Amino acid sequence: MWLISIFFLQDCGMYCMQVISLFHHAESSPFWRGPCSTQRQARELISGPILARGARLLSFNRTQIRVVVGLLTGHNTLRRHLHVMGLSNDPACRKCGTEEETSVHILCECDSLVSLRHQYLGSFFLDPEDIRVLGVGAIWNFIKGTGLL
Repeated sequence: MWLISIFFLQDCGMYCMQVISLFHHAESSPFWRGPCSTQRQARELISGPILARGARLLSFNRTQIRVVVGLLTGHNTLRRHLHVMGLSNDPACRKCGTEEETSVHILCECDSLVSLRHQYLGSFFLDPEDIRVLGVGAIWNFIKGTGLL
């Protein structure tokens, strides 16, 4: 009898976890996409909470997590962010020199990184929406290949 109770509790526990997960997603989504939400760049490159992406990030070491999360959120050592913080005089891209060095520019647009982008991310040029579906491993390999972060 107690064995059946244990299995029932385990099933109930899994059900409760699913209900909590769905509730959390339903409650956090309006804040993530809402009109009052900040984090402009993060919303541009990240579609929202994705369990698989989070699980993959947890397999990374601390440096890899810092670099990938920084790149996706805009809190990194690219020149545009350093310029906004007053730590750099020039926000121009170190690779091409024509645009501001932002995450979107590096991941999607920089002409000097076309071959690396194609090699690691599968396309010569990308839209920010394309970054949302890329694996964090591909993003890590690309940014490591650029030598920027």
